[in-house]
Amino acid sequence: MSEDTTSIEMDKITEILIGEVWHSVSPESLQMVQFDLDPKHPVPGIGFQTGPTTSRRNKEAIYAPLTSVSAVKTLDDARTQQPGR
Repeated sequence: MSEDTTSIEMDKITEILIGEVWHSVSPESLQMVQFDLDPKHPVPGIGFQTGPTTSRRNKEAIYAPLTSVSAVKTLDDARTQQPGR
């Protein structure tokens, strides 16, 4: 994800792959954050809520550096996928 994220509209992201786990993204919760562990070298990252879409409870907040994001799925991806593939 760190290569070219400018073409991805953040409000269209539905899932994020971190490590080997896909995390669903709650609508409108995705935001850019910075990790300031070393003030001279801030690390760009993301924060979002994940959890069952049917519940307002049981949500989990996830914060991760962009370098740990392997892939994203968007609404556009969901529209182009065909059943049975």
